[in-house]
Amino acid sequence: MVSEHNEKEFLYCTKKIMNDLILADEKRRLMLDKQKNRKLS
Repeated sequence: MVSEHNEKEFLYCTKKIMNDLILADEKRRLMLDKQKNRKLS
């Protein structure tokens, strides 16, 4: 059985990992957009 404290910590870590993944994804998309724009212009 998971204690309340561990549950909170687990949720916090999961949220942090998700945020990091989303940020990394947005950065990659921005980089790709910049490359596309450079090719167009």
